[in-house]
Amino acid sequence: MDESGMNEEHHLTEMTIKGKLVQIYDNFLDTKLFKPLQEILLGPDFSWVYNDKITAEKYNGIKQLDNVDVVRHQDDDTFQFTHLFFRGSSQGDWSPQTFNINPVLNAIAPRAWTRIKANLGTRDPEHTMGGWHTDSKIGALSTNITTAIFYMNTNNGYTLLETEEKIESVENRLVVFPCDMLHTGVSQTDTKIRVTLNLNFFI
Repeated sequence: MDESGMNEEHHLTEMTIKGKLVQIYDNFLDTKLFKPLQEILLGPDFSWVYNDKITAEKYNGIKQLDNVDVVRHQDDDTFQFTHLFFRGSSQGDWSPQTFNINPVLNAIAPRAWTRIKANLGTRDPEHTMGGWHTDSKIGALSTNITTAIFYMNTNNGYTLLETEEKIESVENRLVVFPCDMLHTGVSQTDTKIRVTLNLNFFI
């Protein structure tokens, strides 16, 4: 992370899960940088693409977690809206909307990006899992990739890790963890939309 690009008053919480470091940055960006970005991604003029699946691959062997009040969607019930800012390899073109998220990109400042996209989920009548997954399918290389999720709005949805830790959706929060850690988004019941930035990169 490039601390010169972060809010000087950010708060960092660290925990180790299965020997892997998970970092949670609250108040990640200065308010004067975060609020314009929030207004754009939550506003009426930003472009979204409909996806009839939330995850391409699900690890259905993960049991229903006993201590978490959440249900699973059926595969044909899942959908979300996305905006792909960048995907590496032969599809390395950047979205013309990327300049809007430059404050986040500059604050993370990795060695290289592998994928960056925004996700928009609509309200559910009950908390439901999008599906267990990891964000990279690059095989052995994925152990060198880091995943980050940046929360654009506060709601009662959350990110659920395979070890039952919940990362609540709090605006201007960034959670960072190894790309090979299984996780799932859990939908919100209290706001019309839940918007996150999903970022994967080499550090």
